[in-house]
This record gives sequence, structure tokens and C-alpha cells, in this order.
Amino acid sequence: MRREITNVGPMEPEPRFISAAATATAVERALEFGDEPAAIGHLTEAISRLIQAPEYSKIPLDVLEAPDPIRDSRYETLIATAFAYALSCRGEMPLAWMTDTKPVPTEWLWRGDGASEEYRDFVRDHTPQNFRDKNILTRERDWATRRVASSASSTASSCQT
Repeated sequence: MRREITNVGPMEPEPRFISAAATATAVERALEFGDEPAAIGHLTEAISRLIQAPEYSKIPLDVLEAPDPIRDSRYETLIATAFAYALSCRGEMPLAWMTDTKPVPTEWLWRGDGASEEYRDFVRDHTPQNFRDKNILTRERDWATRRVASSASSTASSCQT
């Protein structure tokens, strides 16, 4: 006997989320080896997967559990703020550990300390508010990987928080 399947829903695979804990561990390990580009890659991959996941995707709670502290307090604040940003982009409330983190002591241009003042001003003007509140300068577009950016959804373009 053969049944016809109707209304199977979207045929997209479920995203493989990367937990905040795994992200923090990977970032810390990369920083210990002096490989900041790898740290940046780990973090942007985790955040872009959250932002770009289909709206119907449920994020497992263990993905959002607070990570253990890491040695670099700037990156610790960045990880928390980035996860808060990703949830906000999805229209979800960030968890307390994500928003209660202390700001970095001085303004930090992520992915570009040492840049000209003109460039810092440009990035500052394009930094989402929750990052500015933590003294972190970063643009919305910094949070999409190339793979994800090529299939950007309307969710990603409405992330200004």
C-alpha cells in the first residue's frame, strides 16, 4: 500500500548549531596559539549559524548555556554579546549571561585595532547598539560567513539591535 505524502514542510536540513561553550573553548585555544584569525573564524561561524537558521529551527538549550570563563576578557565579552545579538536577530530574548557581561574597559575595534580614526568612526556608525554598549566596534556584516552570506535570509538583514 502506498501513501502520498503531503505537506512535508521545508526540505532544508536542520542547522548544526555550535554551542557557546564549544565556541568559547575553540576561541580560547586559538588565542592561546596566537591564531586570532582562527578565533574570529570559530566565533563568526557559530554566530552566523544561529542568525541564518530557518525561523522554524529550535535552538537546543545546551547550545545557549553559559560557557566557562576564558582568559581573554575582551573575547569573553564579545562571545556573550555576539550570542545575544544572534538571538535578537532571530527575535528571541538573550539570556542573562549574554547581556550581563561587563563592557570591555576601552573601545575595541574587533578585527581591526590599529585602524585609522576615520575607519573607526565608520565602523562605530555601523555597529549594532548592543555591541556599542559593551565598547566593541563591529559591523553587522562581520557576523555572516561567506557560505552563509551567499544565501542570506531576510532575518540577517534585520539584525540591527
